[in-house]
Amino acid sequence: MAEKREAISFAVLDSTIALCFACWSMARCLVLAASVFYASGHVEVAELAEAHRLIAPLLGAPLASKLFASP
Repeated sequence: MAEKREAISFAVLDSTIALCFACWSMARCLVLAASVFYASGHVEVAELAEAHRLIAPLLGAPLASKLFASP
């Protein structure tokens, strides 16, 4: 019973860390896209994939891929 409780607490900790990292990563992408698009006049971007596609010409494809952590 103690092993099961310990496994559950580690699973909760692992999930919490993963979700916090994912939230931070997505927030970073959204803030980056919003700041670049606002400065360049693109105000109707609705999806993150569209933001990545539109930000590549503004920042350069290699930099956009690194900032959005995508290929």
